[in-house]
Amino acid sequence: DETRFGYDEGAFLRRSVDDPVYEANRARFVEASGILHDQGVLPFDVVLFDPRFRLLGDPAAGGAAVAYPTWQGRFKWFQDTQTYGTPTIWVLTRDLEIPGPPFFMNVYESNDRKLRYTPDDIAGLLERVLAPKP
Repeated sequence: DETRFGYDEGAFLRRSVDDPVYEANRARFVEASGILHDQGVLPFDVVLFDPRFRLLGDPAAGGAAVAYPTWQGRFKWFQDTQTYGTPTIWVLTRDLEIPGPPFFMNVYESNDRKLRYTPDDIAGLLERVLAPKP
């Protein structure tokens, strides 16, 4: 609930991108994040924002975010069918391109344990992305 953090209710996902309330709330969020970045609280060289969760959308639908129920976590890949699950891990290149689909939906806690990826898979992709260009 955005109101817990001082933003207008529904400010980020229920309003259009050209709505002044959405724009004001987005600008406040970016500014507050910038302050945290400058203070070292967000210890990243580059901080990018995806307030409409386009990275989580179905690429076949033009990247539009899926309309998840309000109770469901927002950081899920559209193919992740778990109610509760592991986080979605995105890898970006230096040019901020997405080299492949995210790592998602490892199942640890049921009898049907299923690992779709391992730390070695993530390390392999990172090595490929970070390798010097020929």
